[in-house]
Amino acid sequence: TILLAPSDASLAKIESSIGKMEGYYVITDVHVRYVLTGKKKDVLCGWGHTAKYDEIDVLEIHKR
Repeated sequence: TILLAPSDASLAKIESSIGKMEGYYVITDVHVRYVLTGKKKDVLCGWGHTAKYDEIDVLEIHKR
């Protein structure tokens, strides 16, 4: 399993391309091109815990 988190700028790009994510668990088939930023990003998990994921910048994304 590969766990990645979008940068803030990439999150805006994702939402403008495929729509706003309105739940904690969303499945949408996409093609995505990205680069690792070299940073870690905190992601809120269940029960108030956080995990650190590798951060990415999305270069291109579109629905399949």
